[in-house]
Amino acid sequence: MFNQPLIIFVTFTPFKRLYMDGIVRYCSHGEKSYIWLTIMTNIFIAALFLVTAAGCSQHHYTVSGETINLYLEESAAKNVLFACNLDDFEPREPIYVDGHWVVSLPSTAPFRYFYILDEIVYVPPCEMKEKDDFGSENCIFEPYM
Repeated sequence: MFNQPLIIFVTFTPFKRLYMDGIVRYCSHGEKSYIWLTIMTNIFIAALFLVTAAGCSQHHYTVSGETINLYLEESAAKNVLFACNLDDFEPREPIYVDGHWVVSLPSTAPFRYFYILDEIVYVPPCEMKEKDDFGSENCIFEPYM
C-alpha cells in the first residue's frame, strides 16, 4: 500500500507500532525505521547546545563621559589578559570586580581588542569585528557609532 514509510505520530496504522522503549515504524515490506533514535539524537544535540551556550562568556560595555568600561564575565578563567591597539596589543591584566573582569579605556578614539583567557585568544561577541594579520578576528569599538 505504501512504498515510503510515513511519519505520523498520532494516527496508528497496521504498519506502525508504539513501544515503551521508543517509536518503531514499519513500512509495507516489514522494514523497521527507528524514529526514537533520531528524536533522542536531536534532543541530545539541542541540550548540548544549550549547556554549551550557558557556559559561554558574557561581554558588555558601558560608556561614562570619556571612559569606556569593558566587562567580561568568565568565572572559569584563572588568568585573563586584555589586548588592544591603543597600546600596540601589549596584554594588560583586567581588574576582577563582582564576578566580572573589567578594563577601563578612553572612549574618545576607536580601538581594536581581544582577550586572552588561560593563554587562549578569545574574541567576545561584539557588534563589529575585523580580520587580523594572524587569521583571527578583533572586536572594534567605534565611539561615534
